[in-house]
Amino acid sequence: CEKAIIRLSEYIQNYAEGSFLAEAHFFLGNCAYDQNNLAEARLAFEYVLRQPISDFTESAALGAATMAWNAQDVTAALGHYQTLEAVSVLKENQLEARIGLMRCFFAMESYDQAKAYAEQVIIDSQTPEDIKRTATYWRAKINYTNSAYSEAHPDLVSIANFGGERGAECQYLLCTYPYREGSFKQTETAVFKLIDEYAAFDTWKHKSFLLLIDAYIGMEDWFQAKT
Repeated sequence: CEKAIIRLSEYIQNYAEGSFLAEAHFFLGNCAYDQNNLAEARLAFEYVLRQPISDFTESAALGAATMAWNAQDVTAALGHYQTLEAVSVLKENQLEARIGLMRCFFAMESYDQAKAYAEQVIIDSQTPEDIKRTATYWRAKINYTNSAYSEAHPDLVSIANFGGERGAECQYLLCTYPYREGSFKQTETAVFKLIDEYAAFDTWKHKSFLLLIDAYIGMEDWFQAKT
């Protein structure tokens, strides 16, 4: 790729009105990405996206969107994922766009739009199971954040049963259900279940311990609350 970068850069510098500038930038972006020069790769892909739609637009949109999201540039990622959704021909890129838009809208607290994309991903019969679980997780989070607890519950159970970091998080959120209803003894049982089944996930164990203290305070069990 090093020689290719030199030749492509020369073409871009010497032929400002060249017919193959979009193509040159695209391949320059690919080479820069392969060399882990993400800033240059993103700039090259974004150049492609400013040009008329071509055979390189879809891949450039995917690359630019992914790098923008990983750089926590949510606004730019949103625009690139919207472009990807509009131009994508490949099914996997359509799904990637919808998942990206779901995440971006959630990060921007545009929950209605985030949930709408989650629904699209979940009901698509071609969606791989791992991607469907991701969408289910985000739908659960969206519903929970919107205080739609009854709608969130089955999704939380589904993800909790699958396990992992997200499973531990969803199990913690499930622990808050009896607590909100004032069922403090059930809260204690749910927390102990989390600690037993998700012992490796310290963040959610810590949060569950804090919830347990609140439950003991609710039961007026001052000794347990202090310990």
